[in-house]
Amino acid sequence: MSNQRERKDKSVSGQLVLLDREIETGSLEHLSLGIKQRLSKMLSPRDRFMVAAWISRVTGIEVKGSVFEKILGSDPAYQPTMVQVIAACKLAGAFDPLEFGLEELGAGVLTANEKPYVQLAKKIQERKQLEQEIALLESKCGVRR
Repeated sequence: MSNQRERKDKSVSGQLVLLDREIETGSLEHLSLGIKQRLSKMLSPRDRFMVAAWISRVTGIEVKGSVFEKILGSDPAYQPTMVQVIAACKLAGAFDPLEFGLEELGAGVLTANEKPYVQLAKKIQERKQLEQEIALLESKCGVRR
């Protein structure tokens, strides 16, 4: 005898909470144009066809120059991929499009030069937290320094 149970398809039903977020329809439409504008400004005065060829070479994903022109234009039907944006930022040595996009999330770009300072600040904060916890435990135990 086999004990067959009815299985519920949870693949979509479990994800419906994603649609309940408090984000209004169209509230992120400005992101696309803003990212495109910053990409375009960051890449000027470089030849767009050369940039597209370079992105194709480093990513392994072909980007035709004519399509790259449309990606940087205002047509919402053509959007840059995250890989293309990162490759363009690497080429230009700037982070403007990424910074613009991350601002929407309340985040920002951290450069390699800034990273050790942030790590140091986190460690100092951890040490202060530990010192407070130790002081609390010492007072509970009646230990004096």
